[in-house]
Amino acid sequence: MWEGTKPTGSHNGTVNVGGGSVSVKDGKVTGGNFTLDMNSITCLDLEGDSKAGLEGHLKGTAEAEKDDHFFNVKKYPTAKFEITKVTDLVGNPDANSLVYGNLTMKDQTKQVSFKANIATDGKMVKVSAPKFTIDRTQWKVTYGSKSIFDNLKDKFINDEIGLQIELATKV
Repeated sequence: MWEGTKPTGSHNGTVNVGGGSVSVKDGKVTGGNFTLDMNSITCLDLEGDSKAGLEGHLKGTAEAEKDDHFFNVKKYPTAKFEITKVTDLVGNPDANSLVYGNLTMKDQTKQVSFKANIATDGKMVKVSAPKFTIDRTQWKVTYGSKSIFDNLKDKFINDEIGLQIELATKV
């Protein structure tokens, strides 16, 4: 799930995982990667023309001059997350692990970390990460950013994108 916010409200939706793998040793996740299909970006809180318009704008498929406002899926059809380290998180009711990794979007790779519940039974790994945020401007997603453009008044879009991960894969 993703969530983008602005002074007048918010929008949320999903992005599909296109593939990936997870490494497990002694019942613990030690690494892995997954690819996000940026063409699959959907908005869940709108319908009809409004939904199609926002999805087209996010993908960069609506109008040629707006290709790079957000994710420009024609040029960057996928994003990738590579797990570099997973540590145990003790005493936290919301998560049992801290996941570190590199997120690549629009040819920009930045380190991110997030809390997650990770469960493995020897055959499957399930990852559930409660909502965390990333600063979209680090990946050159700058449209409507008040930290980039100083003339937006209250027509800006917050730089922080909320993300929530639900993922299950075979070991």
